[in-house]
Amino acid sequence: MLYSSHQPVPCLNKAVYGGKRYEESGASPSDLTDEQISFLTRDNVRAVLVTKVESPAIAARWNNNVQALVEGIGHGVPANNSSDPRNETATGDEFLAGAGGQISLWPRPVGMAALMDTSIVRRFGEIASREYRALGIATALSPQVDLATEPRWRRALGCFGEDAQLVTDYARVYCDAFQTSKGSAEIAGGWGYHSVNAMVKHWPGGGSEEGGRDSHYSFGKFAVYPVGQFDLRLKPFVEGAFSLPGPTCCASAVMPFYTVPWNIDPSGANVAMNYSRYIISELLRGREHFDGVVCTDWVVTGDYPAVDRHYGKPWGVEHLTRRPSVTTACCSRGLTSLAVTRRWPRYLRLTRCGRPIMVRRARATALRKAPGGY
Repeated sequence: MLYSSHQPVPCLNKAVYGGKRYEESGASPSDLTDEQISFLTRDNVRAVLVTKVESPAIAARWNNNVQALVEGIGHGVPANNSSDPRNETATGDEFLAGAGGQISLWPRPVGMAALMDTSIVRRFGEIASREYRALGIATALSPQVDLATEPRWRRALGCFGEDAQLVTDYARVYCDAFQTSKGSAEIAGGWGYHSVNAMVKHWPGGGSEEGGRDSHYSFGKFAVYPVGQFDLRLKPFVEGAFSLPGPTCCASAVMPFYTVPWNIDPSGANVAMNYSRYIISELLRGREHFDGVVCTDWVVTGDYPAVDRHYGKPWGVEHLTRRPSVTTACCSRGLTSLAVTRRWPRYLRLTRCGRPIMVRRARATALRKAPGGY
């Protein structure tokens, strides 16, 4: 399953509508760009990352336009629109590109952690999931359940703190609240009209970046464990997101991280978590028996042009200079979704040689039947 790049609604920068820039095209804000039409129809991309929207009404109309387009193609597989956290003030960060706007605003996760109250996190999840569905969004690229043990790490604000038990408790109620529909809103097995898939991240736990550096850049590619507490970082996933009290039972999806977990793989391989057979196939799929979607973080298969450039993150496999080689390595580890952003035909060709990229339903059958699509 291939993911789109970040899609604001409307697209005001380089996107074109009918061959013209948005300002010159006369297009409605809810119209699809030429690129969106292309990747939905030509490349059959069905996982779309939605960022900033002009208004909830425009987002809903845009989603309706997307679903109307794809339902007449092939088997009518609906688009699964997803989003990074939205219920926070806008920051300009790539991983919060959709935050702010006309939506309920809540403290960032570290602020939630300071409340020491899981009932508030549950209430947040119940409200936010309904807002997501109203926007046409069916997958939340959250929660971020990394242990924030490195205070210099810039993404620590997106975590629920450094206490493993607290993060575990918050992960459990967050995923359960986002995914569970109750009463007349339930269709089957806890899934229904209010349900949003939770993609818990970043397996097997970030927050241990060497020197607190950012793994979006090559100078921050390593995760280190100087006191040997790697297993403690699994706790929020295994005892939290994978052990829900509600009928959906488990978070639908998992996103591994960019970093190289230094000297963790018993085989001695020091490659990024997205490429690690030990991290994905042996730990996640094998030991923890996770059978949902496993989606890479964004642009892990891209090249990086310089140490300070924010683009590709092929950490540990930089010697595989051609993207097909990198992607083949990535797909051989039990992943089901590639967030590659563009040039989809190149990746689609990989399904004809060796292991195909599998599309999993991720416990979302009921969402296909709900208003707004899957």
